[in-house]
Amino acid sequence: GASLGIAGAGMQTILDNPLSSPYTLGISAGAGFGASLMVVVGASALEFLGVFMVPFGAFVFASLTSFFIYSINKIK
Repeated sequence: GASLGIAGAGMQTILDNPLSSPYTLGISAGAGFGASLMVVVGASALEFLGVFMVPFGAFVFASLTSFFIYSINKIK
């Protein structure tokens, strides 16, 4: 529980937005999209990952979404 609080505080500090959360920024939606994409097309493309295919897709797309949001924040 403490690590989630620290991660949330870190996100709010880095983005300088006290209302930012993974849900309002779209990071959780990106993770959900990555997981869904791995379920639909990943079965044949990345079979070497096995049972880790869905969490891997979620992690990659959440990371890409986080990087995108961070770069947009640095532009303004």
